[in-house]
Amino acid sequence: MAWDDMADVVNVAVRNTFGQAVTYTPQSTGVPESIVAPFDNAYDDVQIEGGTTQVATRPVLELRLADLSVAPAADDAVTVDGVDYEVTEVRLGGNGDAKAFLVEVASP
Repeated sequence: MAWDDMADVVNVAVRNTFGQAVTYTPQSTGVPESIVAPFDNAYDDVQIEGGTTQVATRPVLELRLADLSVAPAADDAVTVDGVDYEVTEVRLGGNGDAKAFLVEVASP
């Protein structure tokens, strides 16, 4: 089994074990997609730059890229448990996965 295939087996196992129903709407298509993805409302994002460490706690959605019709991007919309979010940043994992960092969208 090739490395990419093994990595996807792990991605599927994580999704199936820790995921929940999510509606993901790419800005590029405007078409909502029902997927299952792990969601963490309080992910500690650690960044180290120039010897300085910064930690920001923010919501994140762990995505299996094969579950989406298009690549995730900033400004995409996500709904989790009836709460609306906007994607602010996407970090590709290199193994068919990505982290989508989110910000909650205020209700009108």
